[in-house]
Amino acid sequence: MSEDETHLLGHHQTRSSLQLGVHEGTRSNIVAHIRPTKQVNFDILHEVHAFDPEDNLDDSFLDPGIGCGVAHHAFNSYLDGRLTTSFDQAWAIRIGTALAMGLKTALLASMGMAFTQQVWRSVRCSTFSVKALDSLFGAFGGDPRSLFQADLYRSARLALLLAIVAWLLPITTVFTPATLRIKPVDKSSSSSCLVPTLDLGNVTDRGLIRHPSPGGRYRGPSPSLRRLVFQSLLSGSFARSTYYSGSTANINITYPLSLVAPALECSEQNSTTQVDTNPQHDTLWRGTRYDARDSNSGQNVPILQILYTSSPRTRPPTTLNCVPYISNYGITVYINATKQVVSLSNLTMISPAGQPGGSMSLVNDDPLLTGAAALIDATFDVFTGNLSQDQNGNLLSPSSNVALASFINPSEQASFIFVNISDNVERLMQNVVISIISLELFQTETTCFTVDRVNVYLYDQSVLINAYVIVICVAIATLGVGIYALRDNGHSSDTSFSGFVLATRNPTLDQVCEGGRKQLLTLRIKFGILRSDGRPAFGRSSEFH
Repeated sequence: MSEDETHLLGHHQTRSSLQLGVHEGTRSNIVAHIRPTKQVNFDILHEVHAFDPEDNLDDSFLDPGIGCGVAHHAFNSYLDGRLTTSFDQAWAIRIGTALAMGLKTALLASMGMAFTQQVWRSVRCSTFSVKALDSLFGAFGGDPRSLFQADLYRSARLALLLAIVAWLLPITTVFTPATLRIKPVDKSSSSSCLVPTLDLGNVTDRGLIRHPSPGGRYRGPSPSLRRLVFQSLLSGSFARSTYYSGSTANINITYPLSLVAPALECSEQNSTTQVDTNPQHDTLWRGTRYDARDSNSGQNVPILQILYTSSPRTRPPTTLNCVPYISNYGITVYINATKQVVSLSNLTMISPAGQPGGSMSLVNDDPLLTGAAALIDATFDVFTGNLSQDQNGNLLSPSSNVALASFINPSEQASFIFVNISDNVERLMQNVVISIISLELFQTETTCFTVDRVNVYLYDQSVLINAYVIVICVAIATLGVGIYALRDNGHSSDTSFSGFVLATRNPTLDQVCEGGRKQLLTLRIKFGILRSDGRPAFGRSSEFH
């Protein structure tokens, strides 16, 4: 008796012609209608899923995904700390978003192919209703309502988990582009710059410090210097002017300055003289000047002596003696677009500021001494003279400008209240020195420290790295599931239309379809080798080996 040969799952099986319902005697009449010999092999070639090694790209899609993640990290690291002007912000956002989307797309493609392998493994191992199969094949990136099909939670948990992960994966594209942001920071730099200074050793002051006589002799302080002293006396500070000629827009500039100029050292002592209770007039302030010879230099040192009291009839005056010294000034200048601050960082007194006897020559005498003399004379002049009142308390015409000083104020109890006279007299000389710098008579080179407010790229790499490591690990785990399913299936599966056409060639399905969609959706089927003809297809569980 002859046999038709059919190869199922790579195994050679035989079936007699009697099993086909054909009598041996009539074999010659129907031989043309017997199904031709066929092979069904799930290991390499089969008739449902067209296997091509080039189409098995689970891992090859993972590689470009990882590449996009590494490129995104490298790109953000390159921009980290750089000025926003060095790379266009719009393109930085575009590139970062494109790399994040590239990683998401590649990983989803890899996970999708792994999901397909697991789906076919699930339908081989368990029976599903047709409605559940609709949800299963549409769960990955199709209809999110498919995730709520109860039958899948019983029979296809792993495939459903892969689908849920795929729906959650795009969340990474929300966080990772924002890991590169823009932050304003202070950028420090230093450079050499020319700034105004005071150089009393240079006699070429254009007559703005020393007032020369026609014969080249020192006549006294210049009118410009006297105005600066008067302004400082009124304001209690230095004259505010430009100390930096460069642009200060959006930047802060600080620079140190060293110069040599006179400074005052004052000391106070209480008077022991008896108070005159019935004077013709009351003296509140008396400022005088006298010279004392310096034994070391042999020069005369001008000394300012001030006697002051707020209550001449009840309190003896306080005596204040101020001696000028040639000193080293350490000054710090801070400037920005809206303000400038000049502060005295240190002051070192060197020697008494003596003056040669007689008139001084602007040509032959030390220019430092003549310049110091101009500052000392202008400062002493505003303190010399008297402030007094008659017996009725009426102020007499003052012979001193000190009444206009910011540290001498009237009150209801007394005509004048004197506040920290010693400190304020010393400070006036310092303010005069700083004020002369603003005349820009001389320049010097110093180091300017610039703090510029700039926008830079800031990369929060921990967020990006953690997010990408998590999703890549999930993708690798998904790939492992897909590889295991692939080996268990024995072939590479797909969800192509041609595959579904071949997988549904079963008369049972044809008969159920005649009952309409409602009846079809309730039919429970699985995938396997049909017992009737050895064809791989969907069918009832009773139709399989």
